[in-house]
Amino acid sequence: MNLHFDSDLSLRGWITERFTNQSAMQYSSACTKAGSEEKYAEGLEESHHIRIDSLTINGRGSALLTQQYAMTRETEKAGDFIYLDATVIPFLSENPFRSAERSYPVEFDNADSYLIQGTIRLPEGYVVEELPRAVRLNAFNGDITCSYIVQAANGAIQFRMQFKQKRLIFQPGEYADLQAFYGAVVNMCNGKIVLHKQQ
Repeated sequence: MNLHFDSDLSLRGWITERFTNQSAMQYSSACTKAGSEEKYAEGLEESHHIRIDSLTINGRGSALLTQQYAMTRETEKAGDFIYLDATVIPFLSENPFRSAERSYPVEFDNADSYLIQGTIRLPEGYVVEELPRAVRLNAFNGDITCSYIVQAANGAIQFRMQFKQKRLIFQPGEYADLQAFYGAVVNMCNGKIVLHKQQ
């Protein structure tokens, strides 16, 4: 993500997403099912809570799909403060494991690896008031990991989040730990970048 603030303090810029192997095929299929790139873009807008001004997709039907879009997102403002999600577009907004217990194994379709990184140029007159804390999560002997780091320097904020899941099957006895891990990832995603207008 390469983002900056517009004059009305909305967030604008470019997002480039690259998908490989199974993920590339899933996104190609989603684009085909949408019927058109316009309808597909509408789905992205709804899921990411953004407005897409232009969209380019390359590599449909291949093991490497790239989509790039110009986006605008309204920011949460209160007085002299601006609030942004830790990764701008949340990676995981709610825990998919809500049940208190589980009697059957949890099975995932495929191993996953996500990397989200971005640069946000600060609006003129604003400084960083608060940043989410750095996070490093590791569960099941490294079968699932997640890390997040953010820093501010030279009028910009840079962040990096990485999630890896190698294992596909988790037994009922492991459910509580799996649920807790995903809950910690949600808490990380709900962290806020807070900017403050200087007086």
